Amino acid sequence: MSIEILKAGIADSIHDTGRYGYQFQGINPAGVMDPLAAMVANFLVGNPAGEAVIEFHFPAAVLQFDKTMIGALSGADFSASMHGIDIPLNTPFLITKGDILQFTHLQNGACCYLALRGGLDTTDYTEAISHSKEKTLPWKLHLQDFYRTNHPVRLLSGHEWEQLTEESKLKLLKSAFSISAQSNRMAYRLQGGRLQTSNPVSMLSSAVTKGTLQLLPNGQLALLMADHQTTGGYPRIAHVISADIPVLAQSGPLSSIHFTLVSQQTATQAFKKQQDALYSMQKGCDLQLNRWLINFSL
Repeated sequence: MSIEILKAGIADSIHDTGRYGYQFQGINPAGVMDPLAAMVANFLVGNPAGEAVIEFHFPAAVLQFDKTMIGALSGADFSASMHGIDIPLNTPFLITKGDILQFTHLQNGACCYLALRGGLDTTDYTEAISHSKEKTLPWKLHLQDFYRTNHPVRLLSGHEWEQLTEESKLKLLKSAFSISAQSNRMAYRLQGGRLQTSNPVSMLSSAVTKGTLQLLPNGQLALLMADHQTTGGYPRIAHVISADIPVLAQSGPLSSIHFTLVSQQTATQAFKKQQDALYSMQKGCDLQLNRWLINFSL
């Protein structure tokens, strides 16, 4: 045992980036809400992108470590600290035996991720950490370009897009929607103007995925997230592009959202650009961490 939960959080859990390829059997991928932040946390400590992390929601757990290790936090800012020392986001930090990690204030975002070098079955780095004079390691990642909070969330039209009235299409793309307090890891309930189809829709349950925007019978919207079901019987009017899922994952209750419609080409280019940037970050973190470890003959 290397982590003791001194105080439980409200909805903390352990996830990797999901298990894909089984939705046809009714098994959803699940995984972290914000895969980008989880991958960045892993990169900072030298882990593979899909290594399991701890996902925190505020108020978050208080953890005590009984083993020396290297950790990193990414995603939401919950004012993390250890023994009165602030722990910044997107920066690897050193953990020594007995250290207590706690989160005191919600600054921004909705999901915070803790990665530990070697995964949750961590490797001991006592010698290196005992020689270090600092709590944090000397490199940091900047993620502002990934979280476009002042931009509309980009959509692809869904299978039932054309069933919306023209007025409803304009309302979806010109109005603001807010995330309801009834939202969870399965779906965000969006509050805003009522949308409607040209004719009553009766449809068989059909495939859905993370980012699917469904029109509910009451005219409101459900936006499927990490723990979504694999099929649904409501019109799939649009889908959030993969590159914008992290923005939604870090949008908490009452957050305001605007939508815009884009082409498949735009969605593909945005995803490729994001993946290329993540690849560069991973290689840069590996280089920095290896140099740091070499300095201590590890």
